[in-house]
Formats: sequence, C-alpha cells, structure tokens
Amino acid sequence: MGRQYRQFKAIQIAAQLLPRRVMYWIGDAVARLFFAWDGRARSSVTGNLRRIYAFNRRRSAAPEINRLALAVFRGLAWNFIDFFHFKRISPAACRRLFTTDGLHHLDEALAFKKGVIMTSGHIGAFEMGALIVTANGHRPSQIVRPWEDSRANALFAQQRARRGVDVIHLGNAAGGSLRALRKGGIVAILGDIDYTQRDDRTLFMGAEARLPLGPARLSIKTGAPVVPFFVLRRPDRRYAIRFCEPIVPTSSSTLEGVRLQIVKVLEEGIRKNPEQWILFFDFWDCELSLELARKGFAVLVQSGRKRDLTAV
Repeated sequence: MGRQYRQFKAIQIAAQLLPRRVMYWIGDAVARLFFAWDGRARSSVTGNLRRIYAFNRRRSAAPEINRLALAVFRGLAWNFIDFFHFKRISPAACRRLFTTDGLHHLDEALAFKKGVIMTSGHIGAFEMGALIVTANGHRPSQIVRPWEDSRANALFAQQRARRGVDVIHLGNAAGGSLRALRKGGIVAILGDIDYTQRDDRTLFMGAEARLPLGPARLSIKTGAPVVPFFVLRRPDRRYAIRFCEPIVPTSSSTLEGVRLQIVKVLEEGIRKNPEQWILFFDFWDCELSLELARKGFAVLVQSGRKRDLTAV
C-alpha cells in the first residue's frame, strides 16, 4: 500500500519542481517502457482500438494500431504529470492553455437552477476540465474511485482541493451528488466505466458493454441537465475543451433514454479520438468488467485466464 503513495508523491514533487516539457519527456520514456513490458495491457488497448476501427469501417494495420496504443500509454503518464503540475489556474493562463468551445452550454444548463451533471469518459486530459470550470467561478464536485492506499487518496484529494474541486468518493456517490445538485452545484462524473456490480448492458459501437446508469439516474431524479464534455490533447501540449449541448430531462424522459443520449455523445467522442481513450482492459468483455468491479477495479487483476487484465 505504501508503494502506491510513494509513487504518486514522487510524481507530485517532480511535477512541481521540473519544467513541464522535461516531465513530459520522462513520462514518454516511462510510457514506452510499460508499453514494451506490459503485454497484457498492450493487448487490451490494441484490441479496443481494432474494435473502434472496425466500427469506423477502417482497416487496422498493425503499425498504426501500435502507434495509437503507445499514445494511450503516453496519455496516462502525461495525465498524472498534469494532475500534479497544475493547481489553480488564472483566466489568462486558461486562454493560453485551452481553446474552449461551447462554454455557453454549461451556462444554459446552470440556468435551469437544478444543478448540472458534467460527464465525460477517460478521454484525453479529462481531469483538466475542472480547471476551466473553476476559472469561470464555479466549485464543482467530482465523483472519484478511491485508491487502495488511504494516503494516496489524501494526496489526490488535497490536489483537487487546491484546484477548487470537492471530492465525492464512490460508495457515497448518491448522497453526496444529490446534496451538491440540490444546492445548484456542478457534479462531474466519468461515464464510460461502470464501477457497480449491476449488469446493466447497452450497445456501444455495435456491441454490448457495461456503461453506468449513474449520470442518467441522477438527472432523472433531480431534473439536472447533463452536459457532456471532452478535454482533448493538442500536439502543442495545450488542450481543446468542448462542452456539448445539454441533455435536459423532461417529465416523459426514461432512465434508459437519457443514458442512450449520453452514450451516443461518448461514443462519438471516443470514435473520433481513439488514441486518447485511456483504458487498459477489454472494454467489451462484460464478464471481465463485472469481475473487475467486484474487485474494486484494482490495478493488475490476475484471473488466471488469457483475457484477464488491469484497470487504472
């Protein structure tokens, strides 16, 4: 358990002392090492990419798939670096680092006075979305999966607090989210992994997958609009953030209907940016997903089967 904390603490110290370009170089080297060493994670990432290519009706040549898979590993390393490098950020710095599209959609959703559910997937630099929200005067709450190490949890919670983000841990997500939304607040939740042990499947890029009902359930229960968003990495180490049109529940809305609207937006974002989808298990293996959920999505889950894998 202490090892997890020490690793993250080392990243935090280095990210705050070294220039970001140097940390990115180190992160790239570490990503290449793990790409070469972790065959199971590499196999799952390339398998997800091939399925996306097949859905897009594109051929998936091995060199291109491997190049995109390495970008997924690199994106994970860079996300940890950015998480600890950036604290609060000024509006001027936001203008330098971000190109922002659709921020008015967030304002439109807030105007309903029901609170707002912001949702994305493990796409691009998804943690950076909170910086834009706080730079515009809001204090969002973020639903997060706890790490196994309590000290690692405290480290991440401290960093999020410095960014002006309140933490709601899974396990207390329903109560904490309802309280935040009823106060008219913003709740951010990732919508591409179902951490529950319910087997609620839906179609995703033409095949069954487990995606959470949580965002849709919160929206139906509270009347809060859902605003999907994406924070994509640009080649110049900056970011492009896009807020999508709000999904507003009505008296005739159903739980599955709202979820399908969310899924459709997530599907489009991932389909267009597959190299920025940072998942390290076979997303469409529903049995494996349930197994990982039962184990708390712990890193490096060994099931003794060829398809076993990890979750981050």
